[in-house]
Amino acid sequence: MQANRYENRIVTLPNALSLLRILMIPVFVWLYCAKKAYHWSAAVVVATGLTDVLDGILARKLHMESNVGRVLDPLADKLAQAALCIVMMFRYPVMLWVLIFLAVKEVILAALGYAYMKRTGVIADARWYGKASSVVLYATMVALMLSPDITAYSANVLIALLAGTHAVSLLLYAVFYIRALRNPAHVPGAAMRPIDWQVMVMYLLLMLSFFLLMFTSGESFLRDVLPKPIYLFLRFASIVGTLGVPAFFLGEKLPRKWFHPDRFPFRSFAWEKDGKIYEKIGIQWWKNRTPDMSKYIRRAFPKQGNLLRDPDHLRKLVVETCSAEFVHWVLILLSPLFAILMDELGVLAMILYIIGNLVSLVIQRYNRPRIMKIIQRIEKRKCADS
Repeated sequence: MQANRYENRIVTLPNALSLLRILMIPVFVWLYCAKKAYHWSAAVVVATGLTDVLDGILARKLHMESNVGRVLDPLADKLAQAALCIVMMFRYPVMLWVLIFLAVKEVILAALGYAYMKRTGVIADARWYGKASSVVLYATMVALMLSPDITAYSANVLIALLAGTHAVSLLLYAVFYIRALRNPAHVPGAAMRPIDWQVMVMYLLLMLSFFLLMFTSGESFLRDVLPKPIYLFLRFASIVGTLGVPAFFLGEKLPRKWFHPDRFPFRSFAWEKDGKIYEKIGIQWWKNRTPDMSKYIRRAFPKQGNLLRDPDHLRKLVVETCSAEFVHWVLILLSPLFAILMDELGVLAMILYIIGNLVSLVIQRYNRPRIMKIIQRIEKRKCADS
């Protein structure tokens, strides 16, 4: 591995962006408090958030990670976030409690980070959940600035979402550091790993879905300001995301030993005729039009390996079809939430959601016996060749 020649440098482009982020704090305070220029202050906050993202990308792409940057970057974040909370506190007093919580969080993480550094000699990089909580904070502040007449309900929803993401961040950071302190030899590589952007995006989609779910409920009904079709679509999409994203992570985390293709309910029943029964309902048409998420999500199990006729890959793929089927059954069982949460067209939304999951479920039951037959043919061929 090539040595990082910027490791001990102070002057680097990413560090300059972190310093710029600190210098933008008084500009934002002046625009918001003195000039009452809410749109310009929101623009400065957006620029601050972009520099937060950009300095990390440049540090990795240009191999400019430095020990100073690992301290300066989070320091700039915390100063900017504290300034935002203090300024918004005068309009929304509940922000005082958020500020106290963020201060406690940083003290805890600083103590854990220092203990980790003393134990391993490594300064841990930012994790995806830390960056995600920062994105939510900046987005919340911009929303509050651009909507000075927002209802108390809507403001409280935004602030609760902000606090919730930081609580999740604290929990995940604590778990990371505690595991690292218990097994330091296994963690430095993970500590230096780049942010898992795909997981972060999935997490932010969950937050966005929950945000839409709250903003189409209660006193902030969007139905009063949006055309009904758009309102219903947002309501439907918010429920889909709130159920679907956790289901994806559930499918990723469940132990694979739970899923056996020869056991109930995953084994093929006699009436299915090894999946051929589904060809009568045009499953091939649906199969060819269902997107393969493994092409877009790195953490998902790759499906293309079956073209290589690798038996080990195919066995794992069979287990993945069982896991996917289980997740779709769970989503079908949760589908009555559409009828409960959508006061208009809820039953229709529930039926459409069930149909969509049934199609995906049937595809798994159609593919599984076909893949198992391919495995049997490969093994017979290998036995014959030997």
